[in-house]
Amino acid sequence: MSHGPEYAQVERPLLEQLEGMGWNVVTGSVEVARGSGRGSFREVLRRDELRAAIRRINLRDGEPWLDEGRI
Repeated sequence: MSHGPEYAQVERPLLEQLEGMGWNVVTGSVEVARGSGRGSFREVLRRDELRAAIRRINLRDGEPWLDEGRI
C-alpha cells in the first residue's frame, strides 16, 4: 500500500510521537477489522482496553475508585 504525503508528513510523525510517549500504536488493515483489535469496522472503540485504561488512570490514593457504573 502506498502512502501519500499526508501520511508521511502528518500521520506517521504523530504515531511516532505517541509511541515515544508510551502509547500502543496498532497498525490495522482496511480489509480485516480484527487486525486492529475490533470485531467489526462498526466498532469505533476498543472497549475492553478503554475500560482498563479508565480504571488504571483514575486512582485515589493509589487505588482505583470508579465502580462499573461510572466506568
